[in-house]
Amino acid sequence: MRRLDRLWRALGDVPVLSGVRAFWDDLAGADAPVLRRFLRPLPELASTYPCPAPGADGCPRGVVIHGPDDIVAVCRARPRACETLTLKKADIAAYELDLAKLTARLRTLLDLGGDGAAPTGDHERWQYVGAYRPVAGHAFPVYLALVAGAQPRTSLIEDLVRREARPFVLLLPISDSMTPESAQEIIAHRSIALGLDEITGVDDQDDLVLAKPADALLAPFREGVLHEAARGAGDGTVFFPTPTGAAWKDVEIRFRDGHTVSVRALGQEGVFNYTQMGMANRKNAEPTLQWRLLKSFAEARGTLTWGSPDAHRRNQKRRENLARDLRVFFRIDGDPIAATPDGGWQVRFTLHDG
Repeated sequence: MRRLDRLWRALGDVPVLSGVRAFWDDLAGADAPVLRRFLRPLPELASTYPCPAPGADGCPRGVVIHGPDDIVAVCRARPRACETLTLKKADIAAYELDLAKLTARLRTLLDLGGDGAAPTGDHERWQYVGAYRPVAGHAFPVYLALVAGAQPRTSLIEDLVRREARPFVLLLPISDSMTPESAQEIIAHRSIALGLDEITGVDDQDDLVLAKPADALLAPFREGVLHEAARGAGDGTVFFPTPTGAAWKDVEIRFRDGHTVSVRALGQEGVFNYTQMGMANRKNAEPTLQWRLLKSFAEARGTLTWGSPDAHRRNQKRRENLARDLRVFFRIDGDPIAATPDGGWQVRFTLHDG
């Protein structure tokens, strides 16, 4: 894998996101084959053409079309700084950076979801990439920013911090493009900024790839936001770090004693007590009836009927409350407890008593 320092630095500083092929090729240098994958043609032809030594008064060269086969690029400086160039129609075809295609590629590489709306702002050169879901029930937005100069970039970050209540991941073309003040704002917002020059590269087929697996690149952000989320509502409750996509059939709960269980789901595991699982009575801190019902299910190997020792006419409401508490703790949709044909209930996860 080869780094793409020139490409990302160029896109971080370029004042416009459209131009002829020669403009883009000169901008990206050896990285041009990668950039071409993210260009799309514009309907109109270009009216200017790059100069070999830009910067003079009158740059860039103006395009003059005398006929279908008589097209020239003329230096507009006085005196002229470069020679007139004979062109073909294909030479003045205009292309713009296809931000939608670029964000789609980054969304795939980072394994992001596509739902969720970006906040509206005053900036035109940033895109919503997707939603990062480190565990079930938690989604954080990822944005791509392409801005020229330190001040516009600072303004963009201020805008995102102000409008986006959730922590977010901000992708910048180059990792060292933020001011110290902007970097501090990102940290204070519990967010993270990643430079595409550091996290991407190009493979042998000139395709954009990641320098490391997405999980490794996003690990610092994931650990920070999940540590915050794991504190729950501040009453001793926590959330299980349920992997995204987990279903109730993937959950295993085993009672260690009357107050504690071991929990597993798709490689994640932990030990939790009834308070952490949100099943403590607020008046006396004792286990709730929901916790006791869960223990009864465990003792009955996951199924309760009207013939079970703990059968009770009030179990319907207790079952509803237990299902609610389990959904909150695991953040898995659907009912974790199903009705049986004989009028009883059976848990949809694996449950053991000791």
